[in-house]
Amino acid sequence: MYNYITGKVVYSAGNTIVVDNNGIGYEIGASNFTTNKFTEGEIAKIYTYLYVREDTYALYGFSSIEEKTLFLRLIDISGVGPKMAMQILGGYDLKTLTVAIASGDSKTLCKIKGLGKKTAELIILSLRDQVADDITAITVPSSVERIGDSAFRDCSSLKSVMLSEGIKYVGSNAFKNCELLADISLPDSICSVGSRAFERCNNLIYNELDGASYLGNLNNPRVMLFTVNDKSITSFDVTSQTKAVGASAFTDCPNLRSISFSKETTSLNTDMNNPLISGCPVLETLYIEDGNPVYSSEGNCIIDISAKSLIAGCIGTVIPDDGSVIIISPKAFYGSGIKKIVIPQYITEIGEQAFANCPFIESMNVDTDNESYCSIGNCILQRIGSEYYVLTAGCKNSVIPEIDSLSRILGYAFYGCTGIESIYIPDNIRLIENTSFSQCGKVKELHIGANLSAISTPCFTGTYPDVITVDENNAEYSSEGNCLIQTEVKRLIKGTPTTVIPDDGSVEKLDYNAFSGVDIESIFIPKSIYEIGERTFVGCEKLKSITVDKDNYVYYADSYGLVEKITNRRIATIAVPKVVQKTPYIIISTAAVSVLIIASCLIARKKVGA
Repeated sequence: MYNYITGKVVYSAGNTIVVDNNGIGYEIGASNFTTNKFTEGEIAKIYTYLYVREDTYALYGFSSIEEKTLFLRLIDISGVGPKMAMQILGGYDLKTLTVAIASGDSKTLCKIKGLGKKTAELIILSLRDQVADDITAITVPSSVERIGDSAFRDCSSLKSVMLSEGIKYVGSNAFKNCELLADISLPDSICSVGSRAFERCNNLIYNELDGASYLGNLNNPRVMLFTVNDKSITSFDVTSQTKAVGASAFTDCPNLRSISFSKETTSLNTDMNNPLISGCPVLETLYIEDGNPVYSSEGNCIIDISAKSLIAGCIGTVIPDDGSVIIISPKAFYGSGIKKIVIPQYITEIGEQAFANCPFIESMNVDTDNESYCSIGNCILQRIGSEYYVLTAGCKNSVIPEIDSLSRILGYAFYGCTGIESIYIPDNIRLIENTSFSQCGKVKELHIGANLSAISTPCFTGTYPDVITVDENNAEYSSEGNCLIQTEVKRLIKGTPTTVIPDDGSVEKLDYNAFSGVDIESIFIPKSIYEIGERTFVGCEKLKSITVDKDNYVYYADSYGLVEKITNRRIATIAVPKVVQKTPYIIISTAAVSVLIIASCLIARKKVGA
C-alpha cells in the first residue's frame, strides 16, 4: 500500500520512528540500526511495509530498499513473522547479516536474541542463494572465524572480497565459480584454505612474485601460494609469509629437486583431482621446518600429523615405520620418480592412484606383519577378510599372482606404467576396473585369461599392444582379428595396428576409443557395424585408408574418411599424403633448342669418327 513516507522526524529512538507528514504523525516500527540513522528534526525518506492481520495493523520502516527487501524475504519464511524479522535486522548491520546468510554462518545468526539454531539454519537454507546473487562486494568482519564450505559458490555478481584479520578458515569450494571475482584480500590470520576454494575464478588477479602466483593483502602479498609459474625451477622455499599452499601448486615442474616449507605454512591443499605435487620426476627432497603444528617431513615426505596421512612423496621418500603414518593419501606419489616402494606394517589404507603414473618403480614390498596389505610378484594386494585379495598397485616388474583368492584388479593399478611391455591376465582374474592399464605406452602383448568376465571402460586408453590374445575358454571375450571383442554385446574394445574387424557379424560396435592413438594404416568397416564412437579413430595419424562395405546402412567412406549417412557427421579422417615437390620446368627458346640439336649432332659425329 505504502512504499515510502517522506517527512520530518519527530522521534527516533529504540525501535520506533515518528514522522510528521502534512500534519499526520506516522508511528513506524524499525530496527535499532535504522533508528540510529535518523535525527530528530531532519527531513527523511523511510521505506515502509504495512502489515495487516485481523488483530494487527502495524507499519514497519527501513532506511534503504535493501533492508526492506531482506525483511520481505524473511517474512516469507515459515515461522518468521514481522517481529522476528525486525529482531533479526536489529541483531547486526545489513552487511554482516547478508554475509552471515550467504556464507552459511549459523553461529553468527544464533547470537541474535530469540533466534534459535533451527530457525537460523532455515533462514540460511531459504535465502542463501537469493542473498548471494545480490552481492557484488563484501567485507567479512573479524567476528567471523570461518568461511563455510561453498559459502559463496556460484555468486555470479561477486567482484570483490575483503576477509578481515581474524578469519582463520576458508572452506572447500568457498568461492568456486565466482567468475567475476577479481580482487580478494586474505588476512595473515588464515590457517587453512579448503580444496577448490577459488576454482574457476577466472578473473582473479594474483600477485606475481618470484616466478609464482600468490593471494594476500597489502602488507603481505604472499599469504597463499596459488601456483608456481616458472616450471624450470630446481628448488623452491615457501617462506613464513605464506600460510597456505593451493592444490596443484607444484604440478609439472620437471627440474624441481627440492621444496621446503616454513613452520608457519599450516595449510597444504590437496585432493583427489588436484594433488599438491605431481609430475615432478626428479624431486628428491621434501622438508617441513621443525615446529610446524600441522605437518612434518619425517622420511622425506609430507605427513599430516593429526591424520597420520602421507600426502606427498618423492624419489627420496622412505615411508616411516614407527606408526606415524597409517594412510597413504590418493595420488601421494603421482608422477614421481620413486623406484622402490616399501609399505610398513602400520599402513591401513592406500588411496586411489597413490602410485599411479610412476613409471620408474622397480619393486613393491609390504612388511610381512601388515594386516591390511601384502606383496606378491611385485604387486601390492589389499586383504579383504582373511582369504580374499584385490590388486591395488603394480609396477614395471610386476607379475600378476596366479592365486584363487585374487580376482580383481583395482582402477589405476598400473596407470602410467610405461616400463611394462607385456600384460598377462591370469585365469584367476575376473574383473579389471577402469583405467587399470591406461597409459602403458610400451606394451607389446596383451593376454586375457579364461575367467575374465568384466573389463571396465576405459581400461586400455593410451596402451597400444601389437598382439592381443584371449584364452579360448573365455566365454565373455575373444581376440578374432587381433583385437579384443566383448562377445555378448558384439563390441570391439581394443584394436591393434594389424586389426581386421571380423565380417561375420560378430562385431556390431566399435568402442569410443577402440583405435584411439593406434598406428593402424587401413581399416575395413563391415556391413554389421552400426555404432562407432566419436573418438574411435582420434590420434590415428598413420590411417591412410578407410573402406566400408557397400551394404552398410549407417556409414560410408569418401576421399577424406568415414561419414555417418543420416547426420552427415564425419567420424574419422584419413591422413593427408604429403605433397611431393616436383622439379621445376626450364623454359628454353626455339633458337636455343636449335643450337642444342646442332651441337649434339657434331658431338655424335666426332665420337663416331674417333
